[in-house]
Amino acid sequence: MIQKTPTAFHKPHPLDPCTADELERAVAVLRSNDKLSDRAFFSAGYAAEPSRHELAKYSRGSSIDRIIRLIGHDRAKGMSFEANIEVERVEIVDFRWIDDGQAPIGGADVFEVTATLSKNSDWLDALAKRDIDDLSLVHIEPWLAGIRPPEMPTGRVLRAIAFLHEHPDDNYYARPIEGLVAFVDSDSGRVIVEDHAASDGSVHPIPKEAGDYAAAFVDDHRTDLKPLEITQPEGPSFEVEKHVITWQKWHLRISVHPIEGLVLHDVRYRDGDRDRSILHRAALSDMLVPYGDASPLHFWKHAFDAGETALGHQANSLTLGCDCLGEITYFDAVFLGPDGKPDEKLPGRPAYASGSISLKVPPYARALKISAKPAVEKLVPGGETTVNIAVHDADNKPVKGAEVAVVVIDEAILALSGYKLADPLQTFYRDRSPAVRDYRFRRYVQLREFVERLALQESVPESAEMEMAADSMQLGAPAAGRGALRMKARAAKAFSPNAI
Repeated sequence: MIQKTPTAFHKPHPLDPCTADELERAVAVLRSNDKLSDRAFFSAGYAAEPSRHELAKYSRGSSIDRIIRLIGHDRAKGMSFEANIEVERVEIVDFRWIDDGQAPIGGADVFEVTATLSKNSDWLDALAKRDIDDLSLVHIEPWLAGIRPPEMPTGRVLRAIAFLHEHPDDNYYARPIEGLVAFVDSDSGRVIVEDHAASDGSVHPIPKEAGDYAAAFVDDHRTDLKPLEITQPEGPSFEVEKHVITWQKWHLRISVHPIEGLVLHDVRYRDGDRDRSILHRAALSDMLVPYGDASPLHFWKHAFDAGETALGHQANSLTLGCDCLGEITYFDAVFLGPDGKPDEKLPGRPAYASGSISLKVPPYARALKISAKPAVEKLVPGGETTVNIAVHDADNKPVKGAEVAVVVIDEAILALSGYKLADPLQTFYRDRSPAVRDYRFRRYVQLREFVERLALQESVPESAEMEMAADSMQLGAPAAGRGALRMKARAAKAFSPNAI
């Protein structure tokens, strides 16, 4: 029997986006019916929109059920699911396993695929062939597989490709790891690695050129732009009430859908004494990107950015005075996290941000002062002379045992060729890129209490090992196989592969 939520429920307008409270209610109802295992995760949650007929009845005073639709995947079942929950009566209206298809990709998939490949020997060997041993610089991107390999007829099969960072803040898409593709069944952890060689049998080279176009990496910036100011001393001409916008004779509702993104509802125009309906609903149904490249890394790419990757989830929060100028009104959006908890914070404004400063530290303390004075200023061809050379350090003290190479050349030749002598110090003290990395990974930390428990484990019966492993997790122990010490296989099962 379902326990009704004791808190009061305030039914919103049928076209309003769902609230955090509604998502929490819907998830609680679904989980209370034991339909999902503890390995299930959510890809999206949103308010199911009523039909035009139902909206017409609502406008005449009829009530409409408030349905929250939940979409996700259960790794234990190996199938995706869709559930419709009535949040006022707190009951499941409909639940079905998706026989042909998958829930959109989300953060849970990225973590699972990355963790699985980081421990797969075939994947690591393929990276080693390309002289890649720092996994922190490898960006892995999972796609829904589409056509499955024969060895993986069921499960949540993802196709993973990879890119290489030069430093953590660069544009990794400029350095694809060509020829390397992995099929990952994130339900079972099974992996099939395909390493396609180049035409000459070697591995594809990784591009060395940078593709960084952020302001911090561009030397020349425009300086001819004049200030732009947008002011409305009497305020904006539009009005906003919750999710309804009115502007002059226009009227519309807005919402943010986790899959489709921005949605416009009930767009109307005031024509004399009546409202003319212009649009019932306007949204991006999907975005199709066929790559049309025959190479192994691309021929299968046929991405549906909404249906496969939840386009709405990719929205970034905007910042007043940066993304928007003038009289601006912001609208909040609530998305459902993989763990079933509502997230009222969109991702930060930029997808990524980087900052750097070039700090020149001249090596004055290492510089040597060299003076060369010939005994004769001018010589005829074939003439001889001596050159007196003195070497002093930064404190103007003579340097003992200094070695100096003297090269004699006609200055006229240098002038004709435009040759300029390079600064010899640059050979030893080159400018360094602003790529300073700070590693603070949990796998490098071992607590003394955990090590003591591990030693104690060797002397306890097998039945007690699982209990101790669970205790070690709470102590912050490293995941099995990631630290310097390795736990027995029985104890390692207690650790979650998704632990970060």
